[in-house]
Formats: sequence, structure tokens, C-alpha cells
Amino acid sequence: MGIFDYVYYRAYAYYKIKRKALFPGVFAVALLSAVQSLNWLLLFLYEWASGKSTADMEFIDTESALPALVILGLNYWRYTSGDSVFRKFHQKWKNEDPEKREKRGWYVLLYVILTFVLTFGLAIYMGGMKNN
Repeated sequence: MGIFDYVYYRAYAYYKIKRKALFPGVFAVALLSAVQSLNWLLLFLYEWASGKSTADMEFIDTESALPALVILGLNYWRYTSGDSVFRKFHQKWKNEDPEKREKRGWYVLLYVILTFVLTFGLAIYMGGMKNN
């Protein structure tokens, strides 16, 4: 869970320190859950697009949201202790070399952006294939 803990930590710190959000943990859990859900969806779409899956793409119903809800629930359960979880991660990464911290921050941002772009790009591509 190391990478996801770090994504949560950086998102929490951003919303707490830079944005002065009242509930930074909510934003951090939401972002982390969205990215993890999109990772799951990206894998599913890739498998389907490559022909490895015979699943019907008409899967938009209540069951299709189940993995995202499970991910959200697990993240909420894991990170709900708010500041104490953040403090634990802060203790772990507070003495991080500033150069490494900046580099890792860029990696987190790149990971989030690429996840959104690749998932929606593949979905749009597949939507175009379906219409042909």
C-alpha cells in the first residue's frame, strides 16, 4: 500500500496546508478512491479492447459501481482516523530529502493525470469503435 499511502499523504497535505480545507481527509480519500477505481476500470477496458474478455460492454447497472464502492469503503475504513493517519505518514516522510520530495510529488501528479487521461482516452476510443 506504500504508493497509495504516499498519494493519500500528499493529497491530504495539499488540501490541509495549501487549500486550508476543513476536511482534507475527505478530499484525499475521494481522490485516492477515484484514481484506484479508474485503474481498475482501465484494466477492464484494456482487457476488453484487446479481445481477452468476452464480457458484454452493456454493463452499466448497479453492479458496475460495486468495485468503486468497495474501493471507496476500504479507503474510508483505512484512512478515517484523519489527523492520526496523516501524523503517522508525516512522521514517516517528514525528513524526506527536499529533492526527492519534489520528484515524488511530480510522480504523484503524473500518476493521477495519466490515470484520468488513459482511462477516459481508452473509453472514448472504445466508444468510437462501438459506434462503427
